[in-house]
Amino acid sequence: RDRTSSEAEQQQQQVDEEPPPSQHLLRAATLPLIPKATFDSFTGREFYRYETIEGLVRTGLRIAGGSGVDAASDGRDASAVWNVSDDVGIVWTGEKKTVKFLNDFASSSSSLRNREDPGNDDSTGDDDDDVDGIGRATAIPSTQSKIWYDALESSQEVLVWTGKFTDPTTHNGNGNLNEGYGADIPIIKTTSIVHRSPKFLAELLMDSEKVKAYNKMSLGRTDEMVFQKGVDTVGGRFGDGETKVVRNLTKPPMVNSILEFVTCMHARQLRPDDTSLLSNNNNNHNRIPTEGYIVVSRAVTGGKWNAGETNNHHNGEKFVRNEILLGVNILKAVPGEPNKTELTSVTHVYSPMIPLMLAKNAGVKGAVDFVRDIRALP
Repeated sequence: RDRTSSEAEQQQQQVDEEPPPSQHLLRAATLPLIPKATFDSFTGREFYRYETIEGLVRTGLRIAGGSGVDAASDGRDASAVWNVSDDVGIVWTGEKKTVKFLNDFASSSSSLRNREDPGNDDSTGDDDDDVDGIGRATAIPSTQSKIWYDALESSQEVLVWTGKFTDPTTHNGNGNLNEGYGADIPIIKTTSIVHRSPKFLAELLMDSEKVKAYNKMSLGRTDEMVFQKGVDTVGGRFGDGETKVVRNLTKPPMVNSILEFVTCMHARQLRPDDTSLLSNNNNNHNRIPTEGYIVVSRAVTGGKWNAGETNNHHNGEKFVRNEILLGVNILKAVPGEPNKTELTSVTHVYSPMIPLMLAKNAGVKGAVDFVRDIRALP
């Protein structure tokens, strides 16, 4: 159940009266990896500042949409390195079915271009529409864009990559990377086509009352602190979009404990200037549609949200705090198809109940199940 308006006003008044976060905390909240030394200090107050939310949005865009400069799309190397920031990179590796789909797509689209009449408006003659190593077509002309969407939709594939954080200067896990919380946990990315509009999906993901519709393990999600409502809000007190802190309880099968997540969520419309981050290394990025939304999520762990401060039992069952270190959903409109969305999701989650050696498989399964459950909505 959502908090009442009076409760929300009281919460916002309490936040207003709290000492403002330090500049160090405000910056840390926007980083790809939060420093270990500050992770337990986040209270949600950091996201009360719109510039912090925007910083996190830009980080999410870079991670979800960046193209690795070392990407190999010829099938000999399924990995790509993408530098997210000066001190954090990600090595993306496509799953076997994903690499096969990309290779087949690259081959079939090349053959189609060779058969087309060069004078036909449906053929641009461009040679720069290869698929990169993390599954985005770079510099796609409008006609090739349709080929990409049609191929992905007809296959009903959920393209999957697993990412490993790396130091851009050494391409290993040394250096400053060791100071990042969750640097050793795999990050998962998926791309798929969903037969729902971007706005429908953005509102669905932000609506706590509808979580059970696509997350069968959820026992319910509550809005603990609502900063601002409305994914289409423009120029509000907290800038654009909707922002709130939510608390979600889940009960996976064959697990005795209840998993608790306390997370700040934000959603807003995509903007034209987001394109440069969604299509890195793409000189023709203005041709890629930007109609759609972005939803970002990050764990809140300090203050009243400290795991020891929340109610840690439910009907005799113990709560175990889990953390969405970073969640990103890019909901991009499919050109000419208002009720279809190219959904790119990134999930980086820490669960103390999952051994590190099993984190990759668990993360991939969860990410794919999320897309399948969204597709199965009535």
